[in-house]
Amino acid sequence: MVNGAAALETLSANKIDLILLDVTVLGMDGFEVTRRVRSDDKNCQLPIIIVTALRESEEKYRLIVENTRDIIFIANVAGEYVYVSPSVKTILGYNQTEMIGVSFLSLVCPEDRHILEEETARASVPGYQMSGHTEYCTRHASGEWRWVVSRGTRVMDANSNFLYFIGIIRDITANKQADKEKQILEEKAQVASRLAAVGEMVAGVAHEINNPLTGVLGFS
Repeated sequence: MVNGAAALETLSANKIDLILLDVTVLGMDGFEVTRRVRSDDKNCQLPIIIVTALRESEEKYRLIVENTRDIIFIANVAGEYVYVSPSVKTILGYNQTEMIGVSFLSLVCPEDRHILEEETARASVPGYQMSGHTEYCTRHASGEWRWVVSRGTRVMDANSNFLYFIGIIRDITANKQADKEKQILEEKAQVASRLAAVGEMVAGVAHEINNPLTGVLGFS
């Protein structure tokens, strides 16, 4: 849609989860559309993304988002996805459309859920500094668990009210498996070292025992 006024009419007549605005929309620029949406009590907390006025740059950023290997997401105040990048199919096996409206906590394994619940609960507290990154297990479409690390930022309105999250999710399952295999090898090496030490001690004891016996046998 290229007309700002028409966009506002569509917004008033339909339930919208996310607004993607071009600064150069006709009749009313993206900043004016944003100002009007923010002044509307019904839609003032809708996530709004304003893209550059340059079509070439807009296409460049779209290509980056849609082709990145990580998952880029936007989640609303309720913790529900309103946007996920296409890479969610490659990493977690879900289609983009089926992720919209899904609570991200519903995909987190029970053992790790409290970590994100605490982070989400504190997100609306003014001045709260979010963690740099969070590691946890999330459910793949196949049902298996995948290790991921996520990093996000809060988007606040002019009154410091929390509006939504924008973040990125990276699959670190291979790294976790490599760390686990390394740990297993190190533990095996430690066990082998301890067994070797015990073996040397036993050999030494046996030597001490054998020496007197050799003397006795030689005397007889």
